[in-house]
Amino acid sequence: MEGLAWASRLRILLIVVTVIVYVISPLDILPESVLGIFGLLDDLLIAVYGALQMIIIFRQNLARA
Repeated sequence: MEGLAWASRLRILLIVVTVIVYVISPLDILPESVLGIFGLLDDLLIAVYGALQMIIIFRQNLARA
């Protein structure tokens, strides 16, 4: 069971790092320099998706405990 906890922590850390790197990266699906405020939409969607994935992982861990 302890191995699963470490794997979940590693997955959450990977999600957080990936979201942070994507948000601060100058390469975007919808660039802010071209689309203005609408260019922030993909950054917001990636952050929301990452948060949802972390919630799913947390709930799976609670169900196992």
